[in-house]
Amino acid sequence: MPRIPAAAALALTLLTLVTGCAAGGNQMPTDAAGLTQDDVAEMSLHQEFDA
Repeated sequence: MPRIPAAAALALTLLTLVTGCAAGGNQMPTDAAGLTQDDVAEMSLHQEFDA
């Protein structure tokens, strides 16, 4: 089995990291209810508790 040169392995790793992070775009992380931190910040405490 041929070995991958270190430079090629590094390039492949960096490419994987960059494309993996960019795949989601500018999406904000959501909680189990599908709400972002901005969504929750606009809610009252009662609405947060109900959610």
